[in-house]
Amino acid sequence: MIVDLVRNDLGRVAITGTVTVPELLVVRRAPGVWHLVSTVAAQVPADLPMSALLDAAFPPASVTGTPKLRARQLISQWEQHRRGIYCGTVGFASPIAGSELNVAIRTVEFDAAGNAVLGVGGGITADSDPDAEWQECLHKAAPIVGMAVPATATRVG
Repeated sequence: MIVDLVRNDLGRVAITGTVTVPELLVVRRAPGVWHLVSTVAAQVPADLPMSALLDAAFPPASVTGTPKLRARQLISQWEQHRRGIYCGTVGFASPIAGSELNVAIRTVEFDAAGNAVLGVGGGITADSDPDAEWQECLHKAAPIVGMAVPATATRVG
């Protein structure tokens, strides 16, 4: 389902018939978690502005939910703070090599005051258990902040 959401996002700006999935559900280990990683690729028109590609692809519908535009509007109303780079992208773009972009999760950034900021989240569905989702967030963050998962923590936002 997530791969289909990304294919749809890219399909909005890609050359018809060029959206492919060269990697599907590859298991990769990361500190503290295992990931199922998929790669979605596409060719875009040479005259497509990078801003149009970024707007179509980020934040991905796999993060926002769907319908994407309405979900983004609701998120901006409900969340107390802007996400910064979290769930945006880090990557490279080259007229020769193309571009390779990721979804910026488990990425520490520094705010204007020099504070380290780490966004962590999870996929919420109708069947989600809020306490279990919170524990999953703590487990995802623990290797980055270098601490054991606390028995309790305070939600922010």
